Amino acid sequence: MMKKSLLILGALLSVACVEIGVTNLGDGYFYTWDYPLSVCKRVPQHSSIGVYVLPPHDGIHDDYIAVNVYWDDEVVLAVCCENYHSTDSTCYLLNKATGAVTEIASEEFNARASAKGMKHESVSQRYSWQ
Repeated sequence: MMKKSLLILGALLSVACVEIGVTNLGDGYFYTWDYPLSVCKRVPQHSSIGVYVLPPHDGIHDDYIAVNVYWDDEVVLAVCCENYHSTDSTCYLLNKATGAVTEIASEEFNARASAKGMKHESVSQRYSWQ
């Protein structure tokens, strides 16, 4: 009985440790606000971490991090930059239904981020629209 209880406790702790540093964005998307600071999508082939979605891994933004994320039932907005101290950043919109990622202007990001019902997670208030 004691052995079974320890196994169950160990399994629960393992699950809890995997989810530390992760915010669920819905529809299989999640934000890792601990390393690697990105928005990912859970897929069966990559069950351990998922597939990186934002910042885009396109050869240019591979080393970027997502420092500020807003989301609702339809979209995810993210501010991505080279590091915490960057003065330049890029804003993205992810359509959850299609998976399409679009670079957007900061004005559109700010307007969408301030909309009612948007949830927020950030590792740096420096890039918050507020």
